[in-house]
Amino acid sequence: MRAPLATLVTLGLATVWPAALAFAGAGQEAVDYVLVPPAATPSRRAAGVAHVLYLNRCAGGCEVQSGDNDPHQNRSSIIRKPAVLPAFSFGDAAWTSLVQCVRHAYALYDLSIVTEPPPANVDHVAVLVAGRPTDLGFGLGTLGVAPLSVDCSPQRNVLAFAFADSHPAENLNELCSTVVHEAGHTFGLDHALQCRDPMTYLTACGGQAFLNIESRCGEFRKDRHCRCSDVQNSHVKLTNELGPSGVLALAGTVSLADTPTWDGSVLTGQVDEPRWIRSIELWINGFRWGRLPHTALSDFLFTAPPVSNGILDIEVRSVNDLGAAAAHKLTLTKGAPCQTSATCRDPEVCQEGRCMYPAPTGPLGAVCTEPQDCASWECFDYSGAPRCSMVCSPGLERSECPAGYTCVSSKDPAPGMCWPTEELPSGGCSSAAPTSGPAWLLVLLGLLGLLAPLGSRRR
Repeated sequence: MRAPLATLVTLGLATVWPAALAFAGAGQEAVDYVLVPPAATPSRRAAGVAHVLYLNRCAGGCEVQSGDNDPHQNRSSIIRKPAVLPAFSFGDAAWTSLVQCVRHAYALYDLSIVTEPPPANVDHVAVLVAGRPTDLGFGLGTLGVAPLSVDCSPQRNVLAFAFADSHPAENLNELCSTVVHEAGHTFGLDHALQCRDPMTYLTACGGQAFLNIESRCGEFRKDRHCRCSDVQNSHVKLTNELGPSGVLALAGTVSLADTPTWDGSVLTGQVDEPRWIRSIELWINGFRWGRLPHTALSDFLFTAPPVSNGILDIEVRSVNDLGAAAAHKLTLTKGAPCQTSATCRDPEVCQEGRCMYPAPTGPLGAVCTEPQDCASWECFDYSGAPRCSMVCSPGLERSECPAGYTCVSSKDPAPGMCWPTEELPSGGCSSAAPTSGPAWLLVLLGLLGLLAPLGSRRR
Protein backbone atom coordinates (compact mmCIF):
# COMPACT_ATOMS: atom_id res chain seq x y z
CA MET A 1 0.00 0.00 0.00
CA ARG A 2 1.47 3.35 -0.97
CA ALA A 3 1.61 6.24 1.49
CA PRO A 4 -1.85 7.69 1.98
CA LEU A 5 -2.70 11.18 0.83
CA ALA A 6 -5.17 13.44 2.56
CA THR A 7 -7.85 16.01 1.95
CA LEU A 8 -8.35 19.11 4.09
CA VAL A 9 -11.90 20.45 3.92
CA THR A 10 -11.93 24.11 4.90
CA LEU A 11 -14.06 27.14 4.20
CA GLY A 12 -16.08 25.32 1.57
CA LEU A 13 -13.03 24.26 -0.46
CA ALA A 14 -11.44 20.85 -0.92
CA THR A 15 -7.66 21.14 -1.02
CA VAL A 16 -5.52 18.09 -1.76
CA TRP A 17 -2.40 17.91 0.40
CA PRO A 18 0.71 16.00 -0.67
CA ALA A 19 1.52 12.81 1.19
CA ALA A 20 4.49 14.40 2.92
CA LEU A 21 2.14 16.87 4.63
CA ALA A 22 -0.58 14.38 5.55
CA PHE A 23 -1.24 13.69 9.21
CA ALA A 24 -2.47 10.14 8.56
CA GLY A 25 -1.10 7.56 10.94
CA ALA A 26 1.16 4.69 10.00
CA GLY A 27 -0.65 1.80 8.37
CA GLN A 28 -3.78 3.82 7.58
CA GLU A 29 -5.53 2.36 4.57
CA ALA A 30 -5.98 4.57 1.53
CA VAL A 31 -9.33 5.19 -0.12
CA ASP A 32 -10.39 6.36 -3.55
CA TYR A 33 -12.64 9.28 -2.65
CA VAL A 34 -12.13 12.90 -1.65
CA LEU A 35 -14.45 14.21 1.05
CA VAL A 36 -16.08 17.44 -0.10
CA PRO A 37 -18.69 19.77 1.46
CA PRO A 38 -22.34 19.18 0.57
CA ALA A 39 -23.98 21.33 -2.05
CA ALA A 40 -24.54 24.91 -0.92
CA THR A 41 -28.27 24.76 -1.65
CA PRO A 42 -30.61 24.88 1.39
CA SER A 43 -32.52 21.91 0.00
CA ARG A 44 -30.79 19.55 -2.37
CA ARG A 45 -34.10 17.85 -3.07
CA ALA A 46 -35.64 21.17 -4.10
CA ALA A 47 -32.79 21.57 -6.56
CA GLY A 48 -33.23 18.00 -7.79
CA VAL A 49 -30.87 15.09 -8.23
CA ALA A 50 -28.92 14.46 -11.41
CA HIS A 51 -30.49 11.53 -13.25
CA VAL A 52 -27.90 11.43 -16.03
CA LEU A 53 -24.53 9.65 -15.88
CA TYR A 54 -22.24 10.59 -18.76
CA LEU A 55 -19.51 8.09 -19.64
CA ASN A 56 -16.80 10.05 -21.44
CA ARG A 57 -14.24 8.04 -23.43
CA CYS A 58 -12.25 11.21 -24.13
CA ALA A 59 -12.23 10.79 -27.89
CA GLY A 60 -9.32 12.88 -29.15
CA GLY A 61 -8.20 13.48 -25.56
CA CYS A 62 -9.76 15.39 -22.64
CA GLU A 63 -8.23 18.60 -21.34
CA VAL A 64 -8.98 18.45 -17.62
CA GLN A 65 -8.74 21.58 -15.47
CA SER A 66 -8.56 22.07 -11.72
CA GLY A 67 -11.15 24.37 -10.17
CA ASP A 68 -14.85 24.68 -9.45
CA ASN A 69 -16.72 21.58 -10.62
CA ASP A 70 -18.13 21.77 -14.14
CA PRO A 71 -18.40 18.54 -16.16
CA HIS A 72 -19.28 20.53 -19.28
CA GLN A 73 -15.79 22.05 -19.10
CA ASN A 74 -14.03 18.96 -17.68
CA ARG A 75 -13.22 20.93 -14.55
CA SER A 76 -12.85 19.25 -11.15
CA SER A 77 -12.01 20.35 -7.62
CA ILE A 78 -10.33 17.05 -6.69
CA ILE A 79 -7.57 16.69 -9.27
CA ARG A 80 -3.96 17.57 -8.48
CA LYS A 81 -2.92 19.23 -11.71
CA PRO A 82 -4.37 20.13 -15.11
CA ALA A 83 -3.60 17.61 -17.81
CA VAL A 84 -4.77 16.04 -21.04
CA LEU A 85 -6.13 12.52 -20.65
CA PRO A 86 -5.55 10.34 -23.72
CA ALA A 87 -8.51 8.70 -25.41
CA PHE A 88 -9.97 5.39 -24.27
CA SER A 89 -7.57 2.92 -25.88
CA PHE A 90 -9.42 -0.42 -25.92
CA GLY A 91 -11.49 0.13 -29.07
CA ASP A 92 -15.14 0.48 -30.01
CA ALA A 93 -16.25 -3.08 -29.22
CA ALA A 94 -14.77 -2.88 -25.74
CA TRP A 95 -16.42 0.50 -25.17
CA THR A 96 -19.83 -0.85 -26.19
CA SER A 97 -19.45 -3.78 -23.80
CA LEU A 98 -18.34 -1.49 -20.99
CA VAL A 99 -21.33 0.83 -21.41
CA GLN A 100 -23.71 -2.15 -21.39
CA CYS A 101 -22.09 -3.41 -18.19
CA VAL A 102 -22.53 -0.05 -16.42
CA ARG A 103 -26.14 0.21 -17.60
CA HIS A 104 -26.83 -3.25 -16.23
CA ALA A 105 -25.39 -2.29 -12.83
CA TYR A 106 -27.69 0.75 -12.53
CA ALA A 107 -30.70 -0.76 -14.34
CA LEU A 108 -32.97 -0.73 -11.26
CA TYR A 109 -32.62 3.02 -10.73
CA ASP A 110 -33.90 6.11 -12.52
CA LEU A 111 -30.57 6.95 -14.11
CA SER A 112 -29.83 7.44 -17.79
CA ILE A 113 -26.38 6.27 -18.89
CA VAL A 114 -25.30 8.33 -21.91
CA THR A 115 -22.17 8.45 -24.05
CA GLU A 116 -22.67 11.84 -25.69
CA PRO A 117 -22.17 15.17 -23.86
CA PRO A 118 -25.46 16.29 -22.26
CA PRO A 119 -26.79 19.75 -23.19
CA ALA A 120 -25.44 22.67 -21.17
CA ASN A 121 -28.66 22.98 -19.16
CA VAL A 122 -28.74 19.30 -18.08
CA ASP A 123 -27.37 18.47 -14.64
CA HIS A 124 -25.34 15.28 -14.66
CA VAL A 125 -22.41 13.35 -13.27
CA ALA A 126 -19.56 12.50 -15.63
CA VAL A 127 -17.05 9.67 -15.35
CA LEU A 128 -13.96 10.11 -17.50
CA VAL A 129 -12.88 6.61 -18.57
CA ALA A 130 -9.39 7.14 -19.86
CA GLY A 131 -5.73 7.58 -19.06
CA ARG A 132 -3.62 6.73 -16.05
CA PRO A 133 -3.65 8.11 -12.49
CA THR A 134 -0.25 9.72 -12.96
CA ASP A 135 -1.76 11.92 -15.68
CA LEU A 136 -3.62 13.79 -12.92
CA GLY A 137 -1.03 13.49 -10.16
CA PHE A 138 -2.25 10.34 -8.41
CA GLY A 139 -0.17 7.30 -7.55
CA LEU A 140 0.27 4.31 -9.85
CA GLY A 141 -1.98 2.08 -7.73
CA THR A 142 -5.03 4.31 -8.18
CA LEU A 143 -7.70 2.70 -10.36
CA GLY A 144 -10.20 5.52 -9.94
CA VAL A 145 -11.12 8.51 -7.82
CA ALA A 146 -14.32 10.44 -7.08
CA PRO A 147 -15.70 13.10 -4.72
CA LEU A 148 -17.85 11.95 -1.78
CA SER A 149 -20.01 14.52 -0.02
CA VAL A 150 -19.30 14.74 3.70
CA ASP A 151 -23.02 14.32 4.46
CA CYS A 152 -23.39 11.48 1.92
CA SER A 153 -25.77 13.51 -0.23
CA PRO A 154 -25.75 12.96 -4.01
CA GLN A 155 -23.84 15.47 -6.09
CA ARG A 156 -24.60 17.16 -9.36
CA ASN A 157 -22.25 18.44 -12.03
CA VAL A 158 -19.10 16.75 -10.76
CA LEU A 159 -16.41 14.59 -12.35
CA ALA A 160 -15.21 11.15 -11.33
CA PHE A 161 -12.36 9.27 -12.94
CA ALA A 162 -11.82 5.62 -13.92
CA PHE A 163 -8.28 5.25 -15.20
CA ALA A 164 -8.79 2.80 -18.05
CA ASP A 165 -5.11 2.28 -18.85
CA SER A 166 -4.50 1.01 -15.31
CA HIS A 167 -6.81 -1.94 -16.07
CA PRO A 168 -6.06 -4.99 -18.22
CA ALA A 169 -7.65 -4.68 -21.65
CA GLU A 170 -8.74 -8.32 -21.53
CA ASN A 171 -10.75 -7.83 -18.31
CA LEU A 172 -13.46 -5.28 -18.97
CA ASN A 173 -15.40 -6.45 -15.91
CA GLU A 174 -12.67 -4.96 -13.73
CA LEU A 175 -12.90 -1.60 -15.48
CA CYS A 176 -16.71 -1.74 -15.32
CA SER A 177 -16.48 -2.32 -11.56
CA THR A 178 -14.32 0.77 -11.21
CA VAL A 179 -16.71 2.95 -13.22
CA VAL A 180 -19.73 1.73 -11.25
CA HIS A 181 -17.85 2.12 -7.95
CA GLU A 182 -16.66 5.68 -8.60
CA ALA A 183 -20.09 6.80 -9.83
CA GLY A 184 -21.52 5.32 -6.62
CA HIS A 185 -19.41 7.71 -4.55
CA THR A 186 -20.93 10.70 -6.35
CA PHE A 187 -24.38 9.44 -5.31
CA GLY A 188 -23.29 9.35 -1.66
CA LEU A 189 -22.20 5.73 -1.19
CA ASP A 190 -19.35 4.76 1.15
CA HIS A 191 -17.26 1.59 0.88
CA ALA A 192 -19.17 -1.56 1.80
CA LEU A 193 -17.29 -4.37 3.52
CA GLN A 194 -19.47 -6.77 1.55
CA CYS A 195 -17.90 -8.75 -1.27
CA ARG A 196 -20.97 -8.93 -3.54
CA ASP A 197 -21.58 -5.15 -3.53
CA PRO A 198 -19.92 -2.89 -6.16
CA MET A 199 -18.86 -0.50 -3.38
CA THR A 200 -16.42 -3.06 -1.96
CA TYR A 201 -12.63 -3.07 -2.06
CA LEU A 202 -12.61 -6.86 -1.67
CA THR A 203 -11.58 -9.01 -4.62
CA ALA A 204 -12.61 -12.31 -6.24
CA CYS A 205 -16.25 -11.66 -5.33
CA GLY A 206 -18.03 -13.10 -8.34
CA GLY A 207 -21.07 -11.22 -9.64
CA GLN A 208 -21.89 -7.92 -7.95
CA ALA A 209 -25.00 -5.80 -7.49
CA PHE A 210 -26.10 -2.94 -5.25
CA LEU A 211 -27.43 -5.08 -2.42
CA ASN A 212 -30.57 -4.70 -0.36
CA ILE A 213 -28.84 -5.62 2.89
CA GLU A 214 -27.47 -3.56 5.75
CA SER A 215 -23.70 -3.95 5.83
CA ARG A 216 -20.88 -2.34 7.72
CA CYS A 217 -18.41 -0.19 5.85
CA GLY A 218 -14.68 -0.64 5.46
CA GLU A 219 -11.94 -1.25 2.96
CA PHE A 220 -9.89 -4.42 3.30
CA ARG A 221 -9.99 -6.18 6.64
CA LYS A 222 -11.55 -4.29 9.53
CA ASP A 223 -15.11 -3.01 9.47
CA ARG A 224 -16.04 0.48 10.62
CA HIS A 225 -19.01 2.78 10.95
CA CYS A 226 -20.16 4.15 7.63
CA ARG A 227 -19.63 7.85 6.97
CA CYS A 228 -23.18 8.89 7.76
CA SER A 229 -24.67 5.95 9.66
CA ASP A 230 -23.70 2.76 11.41
CA VAL A 231 -24.52 0.60 8.37
CA GLN A 232 -25.22 1.14 4.68
CA ASN A 233 -27.80 -0.35 2.33
CA SER A 234 -26.62 0.61 -1.15
CA HIS A 235 -29.84 -0.45 -2.92
CA VAL A 236 -32.02 1.57 -0.55
CA LYS A 237 -29.67 4.56 -0.83
CA LEU A 238 -29.80 4.61 -4.64
CA THR A 239 -33.56 3.99 -4.69
CA ASN A 240 -34.15 6.89 -2.30
CA GLU A 241 -31.86 9.28 -4.17
CA LEU A 242 -32.52 8.35 -7.80
CA GLY A 243 -35.88 6.62 -7.59
CA PRO A 244 -36.76 3.21 -9.05
CA SER A 245 -36.57 2.69 -12.80
CA GLY A 246 -39.48 0.27 -12.93
CA VAL A 247 -37.22 -2.54 -14.11
CA LEU A 248 -37.77 -5.69 -12.06
CA ALA A 249 -34.83 -7.62 -10.68
CA LEU A 250 -34.43 -11.06 -12.20
CA ALA A 251 -33.80 -14.14 -10.10
CA GLY A 252 -31.14 -16.74 -10.82
CA THR A 253 -31.58 -20.46 -11.39
CA VAL A 254 -31.87 -23.52 -9.15
CA SER A 255 -30.66 -26.98 -10.16
CA LEU A 256 -30.90 -30.34 -8.38
CA ALA A 257 -27.99 -32.75 -8.45
CA ASP A 258 -30.26 -35.82 -8.71
CA THR A 259 -33.84 -36.96 -8.17
CA PRO A 260 -34.52 -37.93 -4.54
CA THR A 261 -35.82 -41.43 -3.77
CA TRP A 262 -37.29 -40.09 -0.53
CA ASP A 263 -36.99 -42.19 2.66
CA GLY A 264 -33.49 -41.51 3.98
CA SER A 265 -32.50 -39.51 0.90
CA VAL A 266 -31.34 -35.94 0.57
CA LEU A 267 -31.98 -33.15 -1.92
CA THR A 268 -28.79 -31.48 -3.05
CA GLY A 269 -28.13 -28.90 -5.70
CA GLN A 270 -26.89 -25.44 -6.47
CA VAL A 271 -28.21 -21.92 -6.88
CA ASP A 272 -26.78 -19.61 -9.53
CA GLU A 273 -27.84 -16.18 -8.27
CA PRO A 274 -26.21 -12.91 -9.43
CA ARG A 275 -27.41 -11.13 -6.30
CA TRP A 276 -27.39 -11.96 -2.58
CA ILE A 277 -29.20 -15.19 -1.69
CA ARG A 278 -31.61 -14.36 1.13
CA SER A 279 -32.79 -17.92 1.62
CA ILE A 280 -33.12 -21.34 -0.02
CA GLU A 281 -36.40 -23.09 0.78
CA LEU A 282 -37.89 -26.55 0.39
CA TRP A 283 -41.63 -26.61 -0.37
CA ILE A 284 -43.69 -29.80 -0.70
CA ASN A 285 -47.36 -29.67 -1.67
CA GLY A 286 -47.52 -25.97 -0.80
CA PHE A 287 -45.97 -26.36 2.67
CA ARG A 288 -42.53 -24.97 3.53
CA TRP A 289 -40.61 -27.83 5.12
CA GLY A 290 -37.17 -26.24 5.26
CA ARG A 291 -35.45 -22.90 5.02
CA LEU A 292 -31.72 -22.22 4.80
CA PRO A 293 -30.90 -18.61 5.67
CA HIS A 294 -28.16 -16.88 3.74
CA THR A 295 -24.76 -18.51 3.67
CA ALA A 296 -21.69 -17.67 1.65
CA LEU A 297 -22.23 -20.86 -0.37
CA SER A 298 -24.68 -21.45 -3.20
CA ASP A 299 -24.77 -25.24 -2.66
CA PHE A 300 -27.64 -26.63 -0.61
CA LEU A 301 -28.65 -29.89 1.08
CA PHE A 302 -32.05 -30.79 2.49
CA THR A 303 -32.80 -34.06 4.26
CA ALA A 304 -36.05 -35.52 2.95
CA PRO A 305 -38.72 -34.75 5.60
CA PRO A 306 -41.16 -37.41 6.90
CA VAL A 307 -44.05 -36.57 4.61
CA SER A 308 -47.17 -38.68 4.13
CA ASN A 309 -47.43 -41.09 1.21
CA GLY A 310 -48.90 -39.66 -1.94
CA ILE A 311 -48.07 -37.44 -4.88
CA LEU A 312 -45.38 -34.89 -3.95
CA ASP A 313 -45.05 -31.56 -5.74
CA ILE A 314 -41.53 -30.57 -4.75
CA GLU A 315 -40.10 -27.10 -5.16
CA VAL A 316 -36.65 -25.87 -4.16
CA ARG A 317 -36.92 -22.10 -4.13
CA SER A 318 -34.15 -19.49 -3.96
CA VAL A 319 -35.09 -15.96 -2.87
CA ASN A 320 -32.68 -13.07 -3.40
CA ASP A 321 -32.27 -9.84 -1.44
CA LEU A 322 -34.99 -8.09 -3.48
CA GLY A 323 -37.48 -10.91 -3.01
CA ALA A 324 -37.21 -12.28 -6.55
CA ALA A 325 -37.52 -16.07 -6.49
CA ALA A 326 -36.18 -18.83 -8.71
CA ALA A 327 -37.32 -22.43 -8.37
CA HIS A 328 -36.69 -25.98 -9.50
CA LYS A 329 -39.88 -28.05 -9.50
CA LEU A 330 -40.51 -31.75 -9.86
CA THR A 331 -43.29 -34.19 -9.04
CA LEU A 332 -42.84 -37.73 -7.77
CA THR A 333 -44.87 -40.24 -5.81
CA LYS A 334 -44.00 -41.68 -2.41
CA GLY A 335 -45.81 -44.99 -1.95
CA ALA A 336 -49.21 -44.62 -3.56
CA PRO A 337 -51.40 -41.54 -4.11
CA CYS A 338 -53.76 -40.96 -1.21
CA GLN A 339 -57.40 -41.87 -1.73
CA THR A 340 -58.87 -40.40 1.47
CA SER A 341 -57.62 -38.16 4.27
CA ALA A 342 -57.45 -41.23 6.55
CA THR A 343 -54.00 -42.07 5.15
CA CYS A 344 -52.72 -38.51 5.72
CA ARG A 345 -51.34 -37.05 8.92
CA ASP A 346 -53.63 -34.78 10.89
CA PRO A 347 -54.44 -32.00 9.96
CA GLU A 348 -53.63 -32.89 6.33
CA VAL A 349 -56.41 -33.58 3.86
CA CYS A 350 -56.24 -35.64 0.69
CA GLN A 351 -56.63 -33.62 -2.50
CA GLU A 352 -56.13 -35.26 -5.91
CA GLY A 353 -53.74 -37.87 -4.52
CA ARG A 354 -51.79 -35.38 -2.41
CA CYS A 355 -51.77 -35.00 1.37
CA MET A 356 -52.08 -31.24 1.87
CA TYR A 357 -51.75 -29.07 4.95
CA PRO A 358 -54.38 -26.32 5.23
CA ALA A 359 -53.08 -23.00 3.91
CA PRO A 360 -52.04 -20.66 6.74
CA THR A 361 -54.43 -17.76 7.31
CA GLY A 362 -52.89 -15.53 9.99
CA PRO A 363 -53.11 -11.89 8.83
CA LEU A 364 -50.45 -9.23 9.26
CA GLY A 365 -50.10 -8.39 12.96
CA ALA A 366 -51.69 -11.61 14.26
CA VAL A 367 -50.01 -13.33 17.20
CA CYS A 368 -48.00 -16.36 16.03
CA THR A 369 -45.67 -19.04 17.32
CA GLU A 370 -44.26 -20.35 14.03
CA PRO A 371 -44.18 -19.30 10.35
CA GLN A 372 -46.98 -21.66 9.30
CA ASP A 373 -49.36 -19.63 11.48
CA CYS A 374 -49.07 -16.74 9.02
CA ALA A 375 -50.38 -16.27 5.51
CA SER A 376 -47.06 -14.57 4.72
CA TRP A 377 -45.04 -17.45 6.24
CA GLU A 378 -43.21 -14.81 8.30
CA CYS A 379 -43.50 -14.94 12.12
CA PHE A 380 -41.29 -12.19 13.52
CA ASP A 381 -40.38 -11.37 17.11
CA TYR A 382 -39.44 -7.72 17.64
CA SER A 383 -40.43 -7.12 21.27
CA GLY A 384 -40.96 -10.54 22.87
CA ALA A 385 -44.43 -11.15 21.41
CA PRO A 386 -44.10 -12.65 17.89
CA ARG A 387 -46.51 -11.48 15.23
CA CYS A 388 -47.21 -12.30 11.61
CA SER A 389 -45.17 -9.93 9.50
CA MET A 390 -43.95 -9.31 5.96
CA VAL A 391 -40.53 -8.61 4.46
CA CYS A 392 -39.56 -4.98 3.82
CA SER A 393 -36.50 -2.78 3.31
CA PRO A 394 -35.56 -0.53 6.28
CA GLY A 395 -34.87 3.07 5.34
CA LEU A 396 -36.78 3.00 2.07
CA GLU A 397 -38.61 6.32 1.79
CA ARG A 398 -41.55 4.77 -0.07
CA SER A 399 -42.50 2.32 2.64
CA GLU A 400 -43.33 -1.23 1.62
CA CYS A 401 -45.42 -1.70 4.78
CA PRO A 402 -49.15 -0.91 4.91
CA ALA A 403 -50.52 2.02 6.91
CA GLY A 404 -49.98 1.62 10.63
CA TYR A 405 -46.80 -0.44 10.21
CA THR A 406 -43.12 0.53 10.16
CA CYS A 407 -40.25 -1.39 8.60
CA VAL A 408 -37.77 -2.37 11.31
CA SER A 409 -34.36 -3.95 10.86
CA SER A 410 -34.07 -7.68 11.31
CA LYS A 411 -31.44 -10.35 10.95
CA ASP A 412 -31.07 -12.76 8.05
CA PRO A 413 -32.82 -14.02 6.06
CA ALA A 414 -34.73 -10.74 5.55
CA PRO A 415 -33.40 -7.16 5.67
CA GLY A 416 -36.44 -5.92 7.59
CA MET A 417 -39.95 -6.75 8.79
CA CYS A 418 -43.16 -4.75 9.15
CA TRP A 419 -44.16 -4.09 12.77
CA PRO A 420 -47.11 -2.18 14.26
CA THR A 421 -45.96 1.42 14.55
CA GLU A 422 -47.81 2.03 17.80
CA GLU A 423 -45.86 -0.79 19.46
CA LEU A 424 -42.42 0.57 18.63
CA PRO A 425 -40.58 1.76 21.75
CA SER A 426 -39.44 4.93 19.99
CA GLY A 427 -42.97 5.83 18.97
CA GLY A 428 -42.67 5.13 15.28
CA CYS A 429 -39.01 5.07 14.30
CA SER A 430 -37.53 1.95 12.76
CA SER A 431 -34.76 0.10 14.49
CA ALA A 432 -32.23 0.99 11.86
CA ALA A 433 -28.95 2.02 13.44
CA PRO A 434 -28.61 5.69 14.40
CA THR A 435 -26.39 7.97 12.42
CA SER A 436 -22.87 8.58 13.60
CA GLY A 437 -23.48 12.32 13.87
CA PRO A 438 -25.41 15.17 12.29
CA ALA A 439 -24.26 16.50 8.96
CA TRP A 440 -23.54 19.92 10.42
CA LEU A 441 -21.09 18.37 12.87
CA LEU A 442 -19.23 16.60 10.08
CA VAL A 443 -19.02 19.84 8.14
CA LEU A 444 -17.83 21.67 11.26
CA LEU A 445 -15.08 19.12 11.75
CA GLY A 446 -14.05 19.75 8.17
CA LEU A 447 -13.96 23.49 8.82
CA LEU A 448 -11.72 22.86 11.81
CA GLY A 449 -9.24 21.07 9.60
CA LEU A 450 -10.14 17.39 9.84
CA LEU A 451 -7.89 15.36 7.58
CA ALA A 452 -9.47 12.42 5.76
CA PRO A 453 -7.47 9.77 3.89
CA LEU A 454 -7.32 9.62 0.13
CA GLY A 455 -5.52 7.10 -1.98
CA SER A 456 -5.74 4.19 -4.33
CA ARG A 457 -8.70 1.97 -4.96
CA ARG A 458 -7.29 -1.53 -4.71
CA ARG A 459 -9.48 -4.32 -6.05
